[in-house]
Amino acid sequence: MYGVLRGRGFVLNGIARNFQAKERCLLRLSAQFSRKRTVASHYSAYSASSTGSGMNTTLLIGSGVCLIGVSFAVYQLGIFNTYQKKSSKSTQNANKTVEDIESAQDSSAPNTVTQKTDDDLSSQKAAIVEELPILPKHVQYILIGGGTASYTTMKTIQEHDSTAKILIICEEEFAPYMRPPLSKELWFTDDLSGAARSLNFKQWDGQERSLFYKESNVFLQPVELNDSNGVAIMTGRKVVSVDADGQCITLDHGGSIEYDKLLIATGGRPKNLTVFQQSSEDIKKRVTLFRDISDFQNLVNVSQRAQSFLVVGGGFLGSELACALGFQAKRTGQTVTQVFREEGNMSKVLPKYLSIWTTDRVREEGVDVQPKTVISSIMLRDGRIVAVTDGGKELVADHVVVAVGIDANTDLAESAGLETDPQLGGYRVNAELGAASNIWVAGDASCFYDIKLGRRRVEHHDHAVVSGRLAGENMTGAAKKYRHQSMFWSDLGPKLGYEAIGLVDSSLSTVGVWTFATAQDTPAAATAESGSNIRSQQEEEVATVCEMESSTESSGPPALSTAVDVGSSISELASSSADNDLAGLTSQEDMVEIPSNFSKGVVFYVRDKMVVGVVLWNLFNQMPIARRIIEEGKRYGEATDFHELAKALHLYGDNN
Repeated sequence: MYGVLRGRGFVLNGIARNFQAKERCLLRLSAQFSRKRTVASHYSAYSASSTGSGMNTTLLIGSGVCLIGVSFAVYQLGIFNTYQKKSSKSTQNANKTVEDIESAQDSSAPNTVTQKTDDDLSSQKAAIVEELPILPKHVQYILIGGGTASYTTMKTIQEHDSTAKILIICEEEFAPYMRPPLSKELWFTDDLSGAARSLNFKQWDGQERSLFYKESNVFLQPVELNDSNGVAIMTGRKVVSVDADGQCITLDHGGSIEYDKLLIATGGRPKNLTVFQQSSEDIKKRVTLFRDISDFQNLVNVSQRAQSFLVVGGGFLGSELACALGFQAKRTGQTVTQVFREEGNMSKVLPKYLSIWTTDRVREEGVDVQPKTVISSIMLRDGRIVAVTDGGKELVADHVVVAVGIDANTDLAESAGLETDPQLGGYRVNAELGAASNIWVAGDASCFYDIKLGRRRVEHHDHAVVSGRLAGENMTGAAKKYRHQSMFWSDLGPKLGYEAIGLVDSSLSTVGVWTFATAQDTPAAATAESGSNIRSQQEEEVATVCEMESSTESSGPPALSTAVDVGSSISELASSSADNDLAGLTSQEDMVEIPSNFSKGVVFYVRDKMVVGVVLWNLFNQMPIARRIIEEGKRYGEATDFHELAKALHLYGDNN
């Protein structure tokens, strides 16, 4: 398909003849060629690596046909030689404008017909591609980054400024897309290779959708912003510096564009472990740092031939990928091992008892989970990776996946003169997400001031949505402060998932209220009810202002409910807490036995006797209420208080 799309560039030869204005024809030619290249990119990225020499042949044939069409069309316009000369000076000034094209037309040499060798044609094609896309000198709004934060900012700007000219610059070769399905739904299919090619997936309710918010061919080409309002996209390009005083960005190929308003939404990069960083190149080829579409497609390609995987990391991403690979392993007979230094999965977020219980659920997905394990050395033996643990045990695998968090991408801080946070990472911004005059930061890269909970940095999809929306509003003059508590979610398959909001840190005091789940208390059922697997979209459809239920007229919580604490006993927690968060809540003698099946419940995270975080475990569509609990900032100290809060969250259904 890639070869076919490339080959269609040949017809541009005929199209070129129909335009009277040569410079306009060149712009159209550039736009069409670039769009074909971009539309085809997410097919070629996976297919070229997985289909062998047959695809390579197709690529060569398609590229050759496209080359002939493009070079012939440019030749007929009498500007090919001019472009060839200008490309040699690209290191000095690769920024091309409409004025540059007109100047080139005036000075171009007369048309001459010459014989071209294959090498000449390849060189000429490379020169043309290097010049694309042609850049405008100035754009009203420039958004750096191709993720959810940037896309949401774009949508919000358009809502408030109907004549806006917006340019999105993506370092990846893809249009903006949603990241969560890369470690969730895309893996839960019988046709994994097909999913990697199409990048379509089925939600937990069976409905199919694309990973992309919009296909790249619906966006304008950057140069079209000279004459048109709308949104243009530039993929495969990196912004290498920002002149904050001159309000100008510089791209990796030397081009520069001036701006009125700038968004930095550069996200983060996956962390690595020293033991892998210092390993040989042969070992590094067998290690995936999972983050983006290319990583997903590469891992799928590897899974077609690997027989064993080692997943390093027990957080959100590591646990999701372990379950995803485990699901596939049940069909293929592969083995999946997960290791991490903590006692249980997601232990930095979940209370100890819940983390350990979750680890047992991951094991049920076919994963050999080995907690409290650290890899001390690594070697290659017979073409397989041998990871030696701190206990001397050898773990053998064909491929390793490292998922140990991300570092915020702050590459532009120095050139732009922006402040970064030494503890939390990311660009330090104010409550309006402003980093400097006419510069805003959203998404994973922003270290923002939460007027309720203090300075924070959040690495989740919903924060990208919320911060992107706020940045878009403020870039169009709103001057709003960050007041919305963003949420996040994690699904360990279609049957177990949770949503969380606020400060959810297992080092805080917590109180859990539990009951038994029904068939409707699963991520799959929640997706079917809302129509979306993306919880932030689901949340927008729920009323954001909810009246808290404070009445105590009911006869008390149902008999199946149980209030438990994070430690071995409430008494120990209270005596060890500096502020006695839960003092007086209950006593050792009043402790009810912790249930063995945490299938549905609520965990409240408490600081200074106030709820600062909430985890909804297999409990969905209640996030606005959880947010309201945090925003009200009330103090709680009795067990009945937390039961009432759980009832307000409809833990027991509609029959509270």
